[in-house]
Amino acid sequence: VSPADHAGPLPWRLIRVGHQQLGSNVIDACPAAAGGQLLRHAHGNGAPVCLGLGLGLASVAIVLDGSGRVLMTRRAAEMRTFPRAWVMPGGRADASDRSLSMTAQRELLEETGLRPDQMTAVSNGALCIWESCFPVRQDEWEQACASGRRTAHILTCFFAFRCHTSSPPLALQPSECDAAVWVPLDSFRSKESEVGESSIASQLSSRDALSGASVSEHGKISFERASGSAASSPISAALLQGVYPNRAGEGIGRGHLWALRRLASQVQC
Repeated sequence: VSPADHAGPLPWRLIRVGHQQLGSNVIDACPAAAGGQLLRHAHGNGAPVCLGLGLGLASVAIVLDGSGRVLMTRRAAEMRTFPRAWVMPGGRADASDRSLSMTAQRELLEETGLRPDQMTAVSNGALCIWESCFPVRQDEWEQACASGRRTAHILTCFFAFRCHTSSPPLALQPSECDAAVWVPLDSFRSKESEVGESSIASQLSSRDALSGASVSEHGKISFERASGSAASSPISAALLQGVYPNRAGEGIGRGHLWALRRLASQVQC
């Protein structure tokens, strides 16, 4: 997960890994691990079995602008998985990618038009890694495997970048995302050790965190759409509230929210 163009060997360091089953015994709760145990028992002879679970690699770009705000995009409603979820740009690694960092930069360019020369890396290597499975529940995973339906087991590496300017214009890929906003990174500073259902709106109560947001006369918080996105009304902060899917069918992807809190605890904006 280190940059391919880094001069010389990188020092060894630990990278925090999160899992969608936070707070659980991951070995027992992870659908992929549980499915593997079921397949082993199915043979009946107790012999080790090479399962070939197809672990995939993906990368996400966490982009900060010059004002310390993070770029959030909303997945298009037509997407097969996680439609209308608020996430950072990213996707699966291609064989042509020289590194996972370059995967993140390629996906960022494809989805938003932001180029690598418009930003610098916040640090060498990945910020953190998130392990996830689809379907997310063990019983649904077992049913999907039994019926031959699609399953996915993915490690997603998060890389942080900082733009040279504030609010750089975007060119959104409509098939990937239909809206984008810049949200103050300070709004993700949380004392919670695990991902919870806490509201962005409640975390935006401080004057510093409100930078880049607007408040109506009724106290409702909203974000202006990012420059270059389709013109429309501001995005209500309530749509980004909590983990996807919230009551409005939106919210922030669990792994993405976890990574944002990791970055917010480390970076001074």
